[in-house]
Amino acid sequence: MTRKGQLMTSLEADWVMKVAIAATLSDENIDPEESVRLRMLAYLNPMYREVESVDDYILDCVRRVRSAGPWTIGAKAAKKLDMPLRELAFSWAAEMIYAADDIHPEEHEFLSHLAGDLEIPGELAGKIMAVSGIRNRTQEKSGAKGTC
Repeated sequence: MTRKGQLMTSLEADWVMKVAIAATLSDENIDPEESVRLRMLAYLNPMYREVESVDDYILDCVRRVRSAGPWTIGAKAAKKLDMPLRELAFSWAAEMIYAADDIHPEEHEFLSHLAGDLEIPGELAGKIMAVSGIRNRTQEKSGAKGTC
């Protein structure tokens, strides 16, 4: 994957994943919906094409994030990622928070803290969180009845 003609490094891909995992761990557990979403983000993103086992990769990242502490990851990632990748990492974190049916208050607090650490402007952070919430509405929550 390139951005502005540069290849993304595996280190950058690792930090994007660690930020997403930190969001899942902000309430100290990984819900089944969050676990599925982590794997899907990795499977669908070319950054992780060379990863032999997505499950093993994610488990390794989970161990590293737990060891460092989820609330420390944003500041560390900000030192390693440029702004477009910080925005991507924040959007992945929001996707993870909104993947679960129940959103805990500490998860909202974590996203606010993370936006500050990653230097995501408040208006943009709000838009990313709103879109993530909309994207993750279930039929039951939205009242939609699919007919296909």
